[in-house]
Amino acid sequence: MKKNLLLEAANFTPASLETPGAWCGHIPFASWLIRVFDPGIFVELGTHSGNSYFSFCQSVQEANLGTKCYAVDTWQGDEHAGFYDDEIFFKVNRYNEDHYAGFSCLLRMTFDDGVRCFSGGSIDLLHIDGLHTYEAVKHDFETWLPKLAPGAIVLFHDTNVRERGFGVWKLWEELQARYPKNIEFLHSHGLGVLQLDGAADTKKMVWLDPHSAEQQPLKDYFSVLGRKQLEYFELVQTNIHVAHLKEAIAERDARIAHLKEAVAERDVRITNLNRAMAERDARIANLNEAMAGRDAQIEHLKKDNFLRGEWALRIDRELKDAENLAAKIKTSNSWRITLPFREIRRWLTYPRVQFQKYAQIILETGRKFYPRINPGKKTKMTHKSIMAKVASEFPREKSLYPADRHAQNTDKAAMFRNFAYFALFNPRTVFNLMRLHMMKKAWMFLVNNSWNFQKFIRRSEELYFPQARKPKENLSEVILSLISRYHLPQSSGENLSVSPGSAEMDIWTKDLRMLAKGLPGESNTIKVSVVIPVHNQIRFTVACLHSIYANTGDSNYEIIIADDNSTDMTPEVFKNDFPRVSYFRSKKNVGFLLNCNSAAQHALGQYIVLLNNDTLVYPGWLDELVRTMDQDASIGLVGSKLIYPEGMLQEAGGIVFENGDGWNYGRFCDASLPQFNYLRDADYCSGASVAIPAKLWRQLGGFDTRFSPAYYEDTDLAFRVREAGYRVVYQPLSEVVHFEGISNGKSVHSGIKKYQMKNQQKFCSKWKDVLKTYGACYPEALPVDRTVKRRVLVIDAITPMPDKDSGSMDAYNYMMIIKNLGYHVTFIPENMVFFDEYTKDLQRKGVECVYLPCVSSLRKAVERYAPEADIVMLCRVNVAAPLIDLVRRCAPRAKILFDTVDLHFLRETREAELFNSCSLADKAAGTRKVELGVIRQADATALRSTYEMELLKEIVPDARLLNFPIVRKVHGPSPVAWKDRRDVVFIGGFAHPPNADAVKYFVSEVWPILRDSGFSERFIIAGSNMPDEIAELAADDIVVRGFVEDLSDIFGKCRLSVAPLRYGAGMKGKVVTSLSYGVPCVATQIAAEGSGLVHNKNILVADDATKMAGMIRQLCNDQRLWEKLSQSGLSFCEERFSIKATREIIDKAFAELLATGCENKVCRQ
Repeated sequence: MKKNLLLEAANFTPASLETPGAWCGHIPFASWLIRVFDPGIFVELGTHSGNSYFSFCQSVQEANLGTKCYAVDTWQGDEHAGFYDDEIFFKVNRYNEDHYAGFSCLLRMTFDDGVRCFSGGSIDLLHIDGLHTYEAVKHDFETWLPKLAPGAIVLFHDTNVRERGFGVWKLWEELQARYPKNIEFLHSHGLGVLQLDGAADTKKMVWLDPHSAEQQPLKDYFSVLGRKQLEYFELVQTNIHVAHLKEAIAERDARIAHLKEAVAERDVRITNLNRAMAERDARIANLNEAMAGRDAQIEHLKKDNFLRGEWALRIDRELKDAENLAAKIKTSNSWRITLPFREIRRWLTYPRVQFQKYAQIILETGRKFYPRINPGKKTKMTHKSIMAKVASEFPREKSLYPADRHAQNTDKAAMFRNFAYFALFNPRTVFNLMRLHMMKKAWMFLVNNSWNFQKFIRRSEELYFPQARKPKENLSEVILSLISRYHLPQSSGENLSVSPGSAEMDIWTKDLRMLAKGLPGESNTIKVSVVIPVHNQIRFTVACLHSIYANTGDSNYEIIIADDNSTDMTPEVFKNDFPRVSYFRSKKNVGFLLNCNSAAQHALGQYIVLLNNDTLVYPGWLDELVRTMDQDASIGLVGSKLIYPEGMLQEAGGIVFENGDGWNYGRFCDASLPQFNYLRDADYCSGASVAIPAKLWRQLGGFDTRFSPAYYEDTDLAFRVREAGYRVVYQPLSEVVHFEGISNGKSVHSGIKKYQMKNQQKFCSKWKDVLKTYGACYPEALPVDRTVKRRVLVIDAITPMPDKDSGSMDAYNYMMIIKNLGYHVTFIPENMVFFDEYTKDLQRKGVECVYLPCVSSLRKAVERYAPEADIVMLCRVNVAAPLIDLVRRCAPRAKILFDTVDLHFLRETREAELFNSCSLADKAAGTRKVELGVIRQADATALRSTYEMELLKEIVPDARLLNFPIVRKVHGPSPVAWKDRRDVVFIGGFAHPPNADAVKYFVSEVWPILRDSGFSERFIIAGSNMPDEIAELAADDIVVRGFVEDLSDIFGKCRLSVAPLRYGAGMKGKVVTSLSYGVPCVATQIAAEGSGLVHNKNILVADDATKMAGMIRQLCNDQRLWEKLSQSGLSFCEERFSIKATREIIDKAFAELLATGCENKVCRQ
């Protein structure tokens, strides 16, 4: 059996889970079977909600198999499954079309009709799960048997059900005798699996032989996985049920509140009616008159409404026609072909604006120097020589858009004066001369500075037609529902000018108040002040507020609505208080910048977040901003990822060039691509969503008022934050949809937007000395992160899970240290899986993570990222061996660092010796050959254990060996005193076989000795991936805890830990982790090996069971010894295994490694 495939089955998470869940316990086996058997055609009889079928399809897709999948069902139900309507089929069909249409087909028909759709001997894998009576399932099997290929595998569900007329068990007993190669899983109602005769050698499944040694472990393995899958299904269903209950409770509470309001209103009405009885007759007469007027008004409104409806329908038809026409044009070949020429036109149009500016300067200068000359008078002076000289001299800058430097250039003063004199009489000639000269210069810039003009054309096409873009997938359901609810633009090109009606606004505000009632109460101290500057656009403001209420969770925040003298319904809406909202209105329109500065003066929070009102925030957006600054005091400004309403990326941090131009990095690209999804330093972040410490904001005085009313104030703020000694970073996990241009439009020639060009000049003038180092704009080589000094590529088996195992903790801490040393870190897991929160946690800290489907394979990822790396770090021999040659070819100048984690061949050799196994010894010999080969090829090898370093010095004397010790955060002891501590603890991930062996040895050999001596403490077993054989060790004095998320819960209360390992290699994280909490450890020699720990100084070491039991008793009873080992262990951890100590080691090692030239590692090959 392929262990990697078994591990993939353990990690398999079904994307679709629906009720009923009877099949859920077999999903891991389905995932594994489809990979290991690789059938050409798979058919399922009886699909219902699709749990089993879609698990097969998902596995085919993830494994990139060529299997064709067919589901045959009437989707009407039967007496066993129950009967249901067409909605089940529509839901299954919709999911199939969205995800697996390329290889999956649903056949809605009876099984007998479906059999005619397949030729004889064509089906490799058949799953029968229809009507479960004996007659029905037997009929299904015999009917489809001729369609099965030789060696085909058949699955029967519900072989372990003997009630309600189920008869699959009976047929299965008959088939077991007929087909000897079979296996039956008893969990989840039972699953029978058999293989027909005639299978090719490559298709023979050895584990189906009942006499095979693999069958029972396989049953046990998938039984455990099945139970966990069922628990996961039950958890999902429970969460759904809880959500429904919460909705029902909320609706009930709303109805109760509504009824209470109705009762109160009724009482008031009764009182008023009693008082008004005397006035009733008079009011009736008035009402009759008013009724006549109302009837007339209603008729008028009906007519007006009809006309408005006709107008709206006509506009809607015209808009759709225009959109269809635009879509056809943009997808046409002619549009794509002419794209480069439109780009050229854009490059040439901007210089034309400059020609007009220079011509105006020349004419004004001429009038200044020669005020008596009549500009309208013709002259015979052609000055061809002056024209030629000016054409060659004006202007001579490298940039396409030259700055006006003639006033400072005294060498050209005389020529410029003559030229101005000539221009007074020949302005059109001069303009044409300049235009032709600059057009030529622009064209030469395109050709010469794009390195290759064809490459420029291809690059233009990539910018506007990215191949992997799937925009709507980047928007959550919550965001899409808000866009729909508030009728917001659904694309970046769509404008919205219609204001909402009062009735519609009343509904929205009422719902907002109901939503806000579910928020937790406000704290006395505010953490964050969210400042939202607004000027009109009440529709967007209310939608933004809705998204904050819905997606900001339990964060301690306040909202400041800064109204810049709006003329729409904004004042009316916010005249009544909203929860957590403070409303401030300017007496006059002062502009965006001054409005923000004024509103921020009212902020009470530790942090100030500036958020545009034309935004919708994603869940967790605020937590990510705050967490980023809380965890790193050097960060002074953090910006969110901005996304267009159609899901494309708007900005992943900004880039500034020497001329002050800004570049929205990633604009119009796929927002999910790895290069846009890791924290990094940015030149600036758009003010649409940024956070800054309130203390720093006030220290800087807010936005610089010279940029009033708006534009470049956010870029200037970022530069001032850096000038104050802080970092400006982009945090991609804080996601915000931004409807760009809603408030101020998009044209730089009108409205507030016109200040963009003016303020750019002010910005350049203010920061001219800093901008000199920022360089020109080269789209092919954007300075995405100016702070990076070198690049490191890390490739490991899987994404680190630091809360699950020691190796992951080391891998995670190494990457954090390397990142903090100023290196750019790119991480590629061998399985290329985006591992949910574990991947996000790396991205959150600034590690670029590469994953499917953004890169199609591991090989492609290496070919893409290795050439950029200065160091390629290959972790573990099973990862490094297949990749090291590829890395060397792709990155011949990069240094290859092989991180062994532990010497695999040493661990396997010890295991073979312990169990006296020849097969294990042969495996260890093979691993030794491969591992030593990688060490010889690598430029350097990192080892945790000093013992392993000494061993390798003898075996591979010419290898460069580096000692990278285990790295841990030194927590220190908890406040719990020695006398209040209890119990003995073992921690370890049980996916690592030596840990399971150590626990079984300790329970069978050491613990009975302690138990017989009257030892009163308990033995606590903690760790991830707990197997049944360990869970079954539970007893009155043995507590099986399983996975523990926070180890301080255990180490803060326990008396000591044990590490009774009998085989293994490397340095043992469980030992160092225990000492880092100030908890002494009793370990075997192998557990303490290579760590530098000394017996009876900072650890106790014993290999004999009796001696180990004695040391445990002594340590539990001797407070002085316990305190001595606790303090000594903490000191040793701080000195050898702390982040600070390891940082110094890695910094020095990397510097020396990069300083070395081409050594024999490459030259030998």
